[in-house]
Amino acid sequence: MGVKGLSAFSEILDVFLPHSVVIGAMHTVFLCHSKKLLIHLQTFITKENLLKINLKLRSISFIHDILRRPRLFSNVEKWKVSEVRLFILYIGLPVLAEFLPEERIGDFALYNVILRLLHDYWDNDKKLGDSISSLLKIYIKNLSKNVISNVCPPKLLAILTHTHLHLSFQCKKIGRLNWLTNFVFESFLGHLKAFVKGSSGAGNQLAFAFISNFFSFKNTRK
Repeated sequence: MGVKGLSAFSEILDVFLPHSVVIGAMHTVFLCHSKKLLIHLQTFITKENLLKINLKLRSISFIHDILRRPRLFSNVEKWKVSEVRLFILYIGLPVLAEFLPEERIGDFALYNVILRLLHDYWDNDKKLGDSISSLLKIYIKNLSKNVISNVCPPKLLAILTHTHLHLSFQCKKIGRLNWLTNFVFESFLGHLKAFVKGSSGAGNQLAFAFISNFFSFKNTRK
């Protein structure tokens, strides 16, 4: 069903048309709202404290399978989505706790709890789902008040922020956010591109060797 009525494709296709679009946490949550939120939180931090946060990030010892670590917090607008995800979910709250006003760190902590539950600890339990939905409504309500009082910019209350309200329902149908992500797919594409066009040129070498062996074998048979 579109804005102009039922699609003509419904008459000719032998499969059901999609009735909804899956919310991609990679873009909707981390690349959009989370990143804008971190950029906004910078406005409450002095330059001196920004330097202290940068030093904190540099001193963190990460486990070996975390390949991309957050760079300088003062350059958060240039962070990749994997850096934003790591910071928002796991290290941001303890790092920023001593540098933000009580109300701002409270809002950030609420957002952190919501995402941790949806991303890592989701269980198909009605009470948990209802609790997360309630927390999301509280977060959006607080954000709306902050926008009205000019504490937060209107861009933090965009359609993608409203989309967060549907994440709990989506998890009931599909599973936690960590199970439905583009990170693995895009990482694979990145590795594939590096393999073909990287400095070692491994992909080109393999292709050249295959072609050489193929024609060499063909000429030998003649």
